[in-house]
Amino acid sequence: MENDFESVRRTLSDALDEVESKRLELRKKGCRNGLIVAAVLLGSATAVTLWSGSPAALIVGAVAALVAGPLTANAPSSELNRYYKRRIVARIVRAVCGEQATFDPADGIAEETFRACGLFDTRPDRYRSEDLVCGSSGQTPFRFAEVHAQERRTTTDSKGRTRTHWVDIFRGFLFLADFHKDFRGRTLVCRDSWFRLRFDDCRRVRLENPQFEQLFDVYSNDAVEARYLLSPSTMERLVRLDTRFRRGITASFHRSCIVIAIPDSTNHFEAGLWRSVRRTDRLEREFDTIRMLKGIVEDLDLNTRIWSKTAPAALPE
Repeated sequence: MENDFESVRRTLSDALDEVESKRLELRKKGCRNGLIVAAVLLGSATAVTLWSGSPAALIVGAVAALVAGPLTANAPSSELNRYYKRRIVARIVRAVCGEQATFDPADGIAEETFRACGLFDTRPDRYRSEDLVCGSSGQTPFRFAEVHAQERRTTTDSKGRTRTHWVDIFRGFLFLADFHKDFRGRTLVCRDSWFRLRFDDCRRVRLENPQFEQLFDVYSNDAVEARYLLSPSTMERLVRLDTRFRRGITASFHRSCIVIAIPDSTNHFEAGLWRSVRRTDRLEREFDTIRMLKGIVEDLDLNTRIWSKTAPAALPE
């Protein structure tokens, strides 16, 4: 496994050349199709204007061309992203997480797992998860994926008109790893004391780490187990992990696994049609993201087996 970005970048040199050639080809195709669509719309609008004598058709046609032209030009982006993920991102994943690691752009963390972890008190009306990475670090299996969960809200103004809009419940990475312990209860590491629990049997658990208590609120239906799970060293590691991910993480100890939610509004593992894939800043960002996520196992010292369990956990889908 590689921990040095420059070493990984050198191994990707030929693949980057291939993807860059593909990007230029698709950009050319997109520009050509976008110009054709815009020209057809403007031409049709001009013909209608000349026939009717009204400039309204020309205005509508111009607006349509300004919208449809760029949309058509950008349409090949999805094909480029699929190619980029297969040729570049999959290789970065294997370089960081080991040759046995897998990367599936079309798969993700199941919505049932998202709901069951207990970290979110709102059931999503729209849910999407993609870019699933599965691997092992030492004795500890892990998986993570991008997740975007939203709630639909409807508001009514003073005239009785309704408006529907979407609000993010969570956007970022969901990380799951085997904790090598069969939990008797449920323990949640949340933020903000006003958090409304979905599980009525959970109660606030006070811990003896002022810095941890300042950042997190712990709820559990088994206070004794919660204090065992959140030992002084584990609390210190969670504080450091929170700093590494620029604050905002929450965690759940559930079904023999630890689930960590890491807010991140960036759309990772995508190639831009209008930007060279050879630019190292994008590649280095993706390398660092994967390395940091895989590094959670070491950060939380999950390979140290302080409890016994009959068999490794089968991580939730």
